[in-house]
Amino acid sequence: MLLPTSIRLLRRSIRAGGAFFGLKFWSSWSKLVRAVVAPPAPASAETGRIRDHPMDSSSLHARTADASPPASPAASTVTAGPALGRSVARHHRLASSPTPRVGPTSPPVVGVATGTFCTQAMESPTKKRRCDGIDFPKTESGFSSTQSENVFVSCCNEVMTTIAQYALPPEVYRLCLTSKRFFDRKSDKLLSSRLLHASLTTSLERVLRTGLAGLSSDQLKSFSEMAASLPPGSVVISGSSLVQAALGDKWDHTDVDIFCTAAAAPAVRSWLVRDARKMVLNAGKVYCPLAVNKESGSFVTAIHHVERYGDVPEKGADVSGSGGRRPVPFDYDEACERGRSVNENLTSRRNIGTLETFGEDFQSAPYRIETADNVPLPFCLTQKCDEWDKVVDLVVCMAEHSSVKAALEDFDINICKCAWDGRSFSIADPHNTFSRRSTVGPEKRKSFLSSYQQHFNSGVHDQIGDVAVQRDGIELPLTYYPHDFLNLIGNTFAAVQSDGTELPLPLLPDHSVAEKHLRRSEMHNCALRTFGRIEKYCKRGIVFDDNFTAIAKEFQDQHVSLVRHFV
Repeated sequence: MLLPTSIRLLRRSIRAGGAFFGLKFWSSWSKLVRAVVAPPAPASAETGRIRDHPMDSSSLHARTADASPPASPAASTVTAGPALGRSVARHHRLASSPTPRVGPTSPPVVGVATGTFCTQAMESPTKKRRCDGIDFPKTESGFSSTQSENVFVSCCNEVMTTIAQYALPPEVYRLCLTSKRFFDRKSDKLLSSRLLHASLTTSLERVLRTGLAGLSSDQLKSFSEMAASLPPGSVVISGSSLVQAALGDKWDHTDVDIFCTAAAAPAVRSWLVRDARKMVLNAGKVYCPLAVNKESGSFVTAIHHVERYGDVPEKGADVSGSGGRRPVPFDYDEACERGRSVNENLTSRRNIGTLETFGEDFQSAPYRIETADNVPLPFCLTQKCDEWDKVVDLVVCMAEHSSVKAALEDFDINICKCAWDGRSFSIADPHNTFSRRSTVGPEKRKSFLSSYQQHFNSGVHDQIGDVAVQRDGIELPLTYYPHDFLNLIGNTFAAVQSDGTELPLPLLPDHSVAEKHLRRSEMHNCALRTFGRIEKYCKRGIVFDDNFTAIAKEFQDQHVSLVRHFV
């Protein structure tokens, strides 16, 4: 009871009284800890984890402060962008740190190798600091005489790490901003990095364990081992799961988004099937790019396709059919047998009613849906893919990318760029993220959304789907989104009619109207989805620092629909 109660009091102190009262509480609490808390349990020789932790004993990389810095790929770091440096500089004005002054034209300071947080401004330690209306005369160490250095030195690192595992990441972040003790460079890894990593790890375990995917700590440990066997940057978990972990929230009906390179995809599929016990539901093009290659007419994007995975049903359980088919009993061996021909099924479009497909790429080596080490791949052909069936999205990048960085940088909401690669957390904008704030990005997307909103209000939406944009004399009774079935194969758009027949549309100069319509439909759907995501995150308590919140609400209030067909 002591530790949770102390955490609650510490939260209230920091929120109500700011840094000064938080420090005063910490001083009193640390004296109590020294009197009643037993020495920390010995660390495991293999992992350095604290034993008898209140969470699952397989908690990932919860390393003690005295454990030697990890030298293996399983080492854990916390990566932060330049915003954290600015936050630290505003709160501390550190003077004795060996970090050099960073000028306004210097590149962003990011502690990637060691997981350090870097400051970007210094000033004299003898200068007075004002905090919450109280003047603190600086001593040689940079703190007032009433705030002795012994306040934090007297509380051992193991105790603070345990506290961080109980606290929410935003609270740990704010606590670390109260003293330069957390940024003392006496070891390869700063104490602030260790505390934030401990808090983020516990929070991520909780989110993934209680989410739709239901991933246990053992499964996350095997994910870390799989990721460590791949080149750096090959696979990350990102999106809403990491946002929840960073904020300490729990949202309903959220899946797991895994981003990987084309080369790493087979190993990730093996982990999904063998360790996470998932199966393929379908695959297709989901993410809409904003750029287009004017020479070839192809869309410019870092993402090739998205594979959707669901839980493996119990043997004999009825699985829902599609297209009015009756439910059939599930058999794992039969599902694995179907998985042997998954690429042929996706390419031939023989099952157009259940699959979102786009051309011959599934037959080419980089994009074939297959596993590593010949692990059987279950494919539920008759599974109806509702949003509730899908629990994992595997986002596969284009083959030319050796890292998933390009895909993450193109996210429409910056807070969603939070990522975990199996050993380290990346928080792109920590000060805004831990304050539940975000922006829309990148700049090209912000410009597009603003322009589209102006054009939409001028009546351009009335022209979408107009007969004039059809190809001469050809009707296309499509039943799904154009971007699901109109895709570039070489220099040809392949449209699929309702009976599954493929209808080629050559991209010749006299057929530029078809390309124009497709781009317009793509842009409309892309804008609408982005506005919908902004509105969704606003309802989750995220504050956007620009005017897109009002624009998104306007689109939602008008009940604007996605473009689903030509006419």
